[in-house]
Amino acid sequence: MVLKLIRWFRGYVCFTLIGKAPERFINLCSLNGINLWNTKPTSQGLKSSITIFDYKSIRRIAKKSKSRLKIKSKHGFPFFVLKYKGRVGLGIGAVLFICITFFLSSFIWSVNIIGAENISEQYILKTLADNGLSVGTFKGGMNVQKIQRDMIIAIPEIGWMSINVQDSSANVEIKEKAVVPEMNDETAPCNIVAKSDGVITDFEVTNGKVEILRGSAVSEGQLLVNSVVEDKMGGVKFTHANAKVYADVIAAKSFSMPMKTKVLVPAENKTKRYSLNLFNFNIPISVSESGYNISVKQNKSYRIVSEKNTLPFGINEETEIKYDIKELSLSEEQAKEALLKEMALYEIFCKNKSKVKERGFTGGIAESRYTMNVNYCFNEDIAVKQKMYVNE
Repeated sequence: MVLKLIRWFRGYVCFTLIGKAPERFINLCSLNGINLWNTKPTSQGLKSSITIFDYKSIRRIAKKSKSRLKIKSKHGFPFFVLKYKGRVGLGIGAVLFICITFFLSSFIWSVNIIGAENISEQYILKTLADNGLSVGTFKGGMNVQKIQRDMIIAIPEIGWMSINVQDSSANVEIKEKAVVPEMNDETAPCNIVAKSDGVITDFEVTNGKVEILRGSAVSEGQLLVNSVVEDKMGGVKFTHANAKVYADVIAAKSFSMPMKTKVLVPAENKTKRYSLNLFNFNIPISVSESGYNISVKQNKSYRIVSEKNTLPFGINEETEIKYDIKELSLSEEQAKEALLKEMALYEIFCKNKSKVKERGFTGGIAESRYTMNVNYCFNEDIAVKQKMYVNE
């Protein structure tokens, strides 16, 4: 393969020899150190291949062997250049292409994040850019070791990371720190007390001495399950009390909203702008100024993808949508309906571990606001652990 490549760059010709003594021709070529290949006999002599530098020498040898030479084909780089020597622009374009390709290969084209599960990739990419690694970074100016150290300091959740630059891609491999589970001391003595006032409805005690009865009323901070228990020998020991104590708890919550409010409403006016993205540099290809007082911008990015890598070329599309401010007046029913939805969200997200047994509504309009007061009766676990300290 290497020999073929060398012959192609040097240039060679395929020729035929017509004569009665082709063996004499071969012997004379061998004596003069001329290399022939692909030599085959023909009915009139032979055919073979030779470099263009040696072809001039075999003309004299052909005369000595009383033979005639005839070129059948020409191959190699010199003939390729000769064929296109009149097309100067083609040569210049080829040289420019090689130079531009070499220049662009000196920059990072894509940054790939590997191993990030709980950390946002966008956050990692932004932090990498702040520390000197992004699309368009010159590879020769990168200090990989420093970037790795700075990243581990900037993002404490990263336990280990490695940056491997392959061709024009930077593969950032991350190992997140293992989450250390919270250690619960299940041996230290503690009591179970009430975290709020309520009426006991049920309890599930796995350790400790029960100090309450079903149906009894308790106040906040009252002892529910005692850690001091008697053993079989009549002695006293301290345990780690553990229990769930359910009680009906009375609570109140207020929801309010103005009867008149200002809202943003999208208008039909919108403007689109396009720009060429080259190594994170945006070059505008359409010009249109914004004349909107209030607007929302939406961005879309279209990138060229080669195999698994995203190339640093593409088109950015920015759509700016005009918004108008409108004053909205609510009726009493609309305000009440909106607050009922807010109340439902409160029960789902804030009191998801409680069961609603009763709720009562009171409300009305005051000072241009609709206020709805809700009286609740929740059934929930009011048990909370309280550590005990024993003085010896």
